[in-house]
Amino acid sequence: MSEESNLLIQNKDEQENERKIKWKYVTIIPSNFFIFIGAFIFNYIITEWTQSKIQHEKFPNMTSKSNFAACNVTNQSDPVYISYKAVQHDTSIWMLYYSVAQHIPMFWVNTLLTSYTDTYGRKFLFVLAMFGMCVKHCVITVVIYFNTSLWYVTAMYSFDGILGSSYALFAVSFSYVADITYKDNHRVLGVVIIESVLMVTAVCGSLLSGYFIETLGFGFFNTAVICSALMLLGFAITLLFLPETLNKNKRSPPKSFLGTWKKMIQFYISADFRGKRTLYILLLGSFFVTEIAMLNRSNIETLYFLGQPFCWGPSKIGVFATTRYVALGVVGLGSLPLLQKFLSNEIIAVISAVSSVISLIIEGLAKSNLMIYLVPVTGAFSFVMVPIIRGMMSTMTEPDKQGAMFSSVATIEVLSSISAALLLNEIYAETYSFMNGFVFLVMAGFCVITCILLSAVYYLKKCKNGNYVKPVYETVKVMNNHNVKNDTRNNVTSC
Repeated sequence: MSEESNLLIQNKDEQENERKIKWKYVTIIPSNFFIFIGAFIFNYIITEWTQSKIQHEKFPNMTSKSNFAACNVTNQSDPVYISYKAVQHDTSIWMLYYSVAQHIPMFWVNTLLTSYTDTYGRKFLFVLAMFGMCVKHCVITVVIYFNTSLWYVTAMYSFDGILGSSYALFAVSFSYVADITYKDNHRVLGVVIIESVLMVTAVCGSLLSGYFIETLGFGFFNTAVICSALMLLGFAITLLFLPETLNKNKRSPPKSFLGTWKKMIQFYISADFRGKRTLYILLLGSFFVTEIAMLNRSNIETLYFLGQPFCWGPSKIGVFATTRYVALGVVGLGSLPLLQKFLSNEIIAVISAVSSVISLIIEGLAKSNLMIYLVPVTGAFSFVMVPIIRGMMSTMTEPDKQGAMFSSVATIEVLSSISAALLLNEIYAETYSFMNGFVFLVMAGFCVITCILLSAVYYLKKCKNGNYVKPVYETVKVMNNHNVKNDTRNNVTSC
């Protein structure tokens, strides 16, 4: 057997070994699960506790029962109704303060931290981001216990943002997946699995929030203690057991602050990426617009369902959120491998965007419980859009540039979250008096833009594939200890 044949077999064996994901890397699933389930439950606690605190401070004689009664009042000149609307408005404004306090520092930090994982490895960012999230939620638990100022909550959101928060954790998780998977559908599926873990935590978090607070009567503080304990468990798993996936021989050399910025934006401006730049820009644009519509959706929904015409409590809100997330996870994740056998990732993403548009329009126009439960049915495919966009961008990117690419995505994700907080919370605060579902119609409009951008990606890739010229190369087949060389000639087709 010739030296060329031995080399070919050796390379093939190495590739097969690289494709096998070792069990130690699965540690990312329980660590992320415990961190995010605590964070999801805490999101509901913060919104509902903030509204409760504002209500008791501004209207001390207004109990939770009178607040529920006010929700059902149709006479807009009724003093109880006016008080109720004032509480709704102020809660929306404080949610905006929390979001801005967290996202402004997070925007600048994430432009650098995720890129640094290409140089210093992935694990340091897991530890840093989880530490910030744990400290934030533990301190806010103390704030809830002593019922102190909402400005302390705002300060902890800012502290969490300085250490990268959940967006840094998202970005490094996807870089981690890119390190241990190969290209194309396998990479996309790996990203979807990470997103599905988040989906499971969202399902459990939405169900358990109402169950702990209202059904079991734990209240805000005891539920917050449980959340903090879950997050500390996730942090301990990461610190003790999560392995490093980027070996030192695969890391890029350290760069200056300016060099790190250039590395992050090179995909969209550099001549080295000619032929890919338009695809990168279209995918990043579709990601930006999609995240504006989706990132703040759960917070808006909580306020929406607390108000007219639904007047739901924590338990009913939790049941609806659980139903929506189960539909997203089961239908979205379950159907992806099947859809990938017949459709391209671009077409699946467009279908997902259309599903989002329909569900948001129904949610904005819903006036009954029956109609609102059509939202999870029509939006069942909307889950796969974002992970597919991430996966497509990752498969276009070289291994030593994954951190930089996901850094640019994380930066845009933070920017879209800031935009969503400033825009959607303000729209809800200004329009809930005459149409409290109007904000969901605005979200649907953003998803229509996503459909257009993803359609452009599909046609551009189709055109590029049609004009693709296969290079001339030689392949070596090992057969009965003889080398058989096969020339593959140029194959040119037009778009």
